[in-house]
Amino acid sequence: MATRWGICSSGKISHDFTVALKTLPPEDHQVVAVAARELEDAQEFATKHSISRVYGSYELMARDPDIDVVYIGVIHPYHLSTCLLFTNAKKNVLCEKPLAMNTKKMKEILSSAKRNDVFLMEMYCPFCGSSVTAPLGFCGVCGGDITFLKDVANKVPEEMPTTSAHLSPQPSTSAGK
Repeated sequence: MATRWGICSSGKISHDFTVALKTLPPEDHQVVAVAARELEDAQEFATKHSISRVYGSYELMARDPDIDVVYIGVIHPYHLSTCLLFTNAKKNVLCEKPLAMNTKKMKEILSSAKRNDVFLMEMYCPFCGSSVTAPLGFCGVCGGDITFLKDVANKVPEEMPTTSAHLSPQPSTSAGK
């Protein structure tokens, strides 16, 4: 049986994810629903991607019993509330990066997923520079062998303000529909 996906948000990143997901065999993965803050946005997205169920609120989609996993493509200041909505509804979640704004919020999301016994994953695709540069060094394009590889990591603060203007975009923008 195919994994049944719900798409939470009708913005560009959700479009890109849906297009990529639909390259997989339909017997393995199907997009069955989309939700957006505005019903018209969800309807437009559904028409573009041939999705049968459309919701004008995330809460309505969270109650849909025919969704196995939800892709969350809302803007990152809303990841906490949206992840909690779906994990508390016992939905598996694939959330766009970053999963949370700080460590405290991340722990809250992880706790909810564990408590509700659901799968939770951050949608993070690291760029592996060595996969691009190693062949260049091997064939001599870079002028020799690659001699080092740097590991880059981010330290997330325990607390971070989430009320500044740049974190609270106007609903009229195209992001996080």
